[in-house]
Amino acid sequence: MSATEFRVLFVCTANVCRSPLAAQSFDDAWRAHMPANLGARVVSAGVDAWSGERQCEQSAHVSGVDPSAHQARRLDAPEVAGAKLILTLDRTQRSVAARLAPSCRPRLFTVMQARLLAQEVNEHIIEHGCVPGAPPLPDDGSSRIAWLLAEMNAARGALAGADESVLDIADAHGDGDHRETLVRVRETTQLLVASMASVVLAST
Repeated sequence: MSATEFRVLFVCTANVCRSPLAAQSFDDAWRAHMPANLGARVVSAGVDAWSGERQCEQSAHVSGVDPSAHQARRLDAPEVAGAKLILTLDRTQRSVAARLAPSCRPRLFTVMQARLLAQEVNEHIIEHGCVPGAPPLPDDGSSRIAWLLAEMNAARGALAGADESVLDIADAHGDGDHRETLVRVRETTQLLVASMASVVLAST
């Protein structure tokens, strides 16, 4: 892993449907929108995964990959502790990750929560050029990612009072045709990366 590469971990239940799709979507969007010298290693795991299981056919279809190329992995504490950004598909997995590695809480979000918070920070920069009370935006991309994650953590209160269920993308794997949920996973992840890239590339 290079000095400017950071590890992103996506977590769902079985690691066969939502989290592999989210990881693939994040990685694709990152490569498309971030500077070439700013790398990310994107992985996924499940809180109740059976090791070696292949990706759900519908999930693989939405992301355009071979389902047999993915092998499910069970989440463990070192995996959580080693990630710079942990993104879960719902609050249940967020709680599991927090219990496995309590020190990860400042960099632990649901995917939807991260998307909303990154958008909040990005809009402040676009409209005002700064975030009230925040340190100045650093010059280099890697430092800007670290800055953004710190500001996302500080901005959690902006979502207070809302129905917390909006922070979840619920598991629909056993519901037959669940492509609508999977498209939501992909789009939410892409929007998150778009906000992150906007902060990294912002002029100051």
